[in-house]
Amino acid sequence: MSGRWPVFVHGTTLSDQPDAVLLPGARRTAAVEGQLWAMPSGRSALVLEPGRKVEGELVDPVPDRVLGMLDLMEGVGEGQTRRELVDVVVGLRRERAWTWVTEAARARVGRRVPDGRWRPVRRRGDQG
Repeated sequence: MSGRWPVFVHGTTLSDQPDAVLLPGARRTAAVEGQLWAMPSGRSALVLEPGRKVEGELVDPVPDRVLGMLDLMEGVGEGQTRRELVDVVVGLRRERAWTWVTEAARARVGRRVPDGRWRPVRRRGDQG
């Protein structure tokens, strides 16, 4: 899988989130059709679903080595997610981008985010 495509992010790698430092590329506001879930781990999960919108950012460029690291972080090797090319809406245009997708049955252990906008989820024991 090549990094020639930008990456759509929707959770802890958004520009105002703690993992943003992992993706130093330029960012643009973007959206995909799907449903966003807040998982018990404090991370987000994207389920592709027509008719619903998940807001996020398109990051470009993203080197291949960073994509590999994100695959590990997202649990691709364990079958938690899969990296997939999806249609992303940026302004009035559609573009293709990589993102990490979760199966609906796996996401249901989390909490659905009805408006499709990520907000950090506090886990039990978190300070602050």
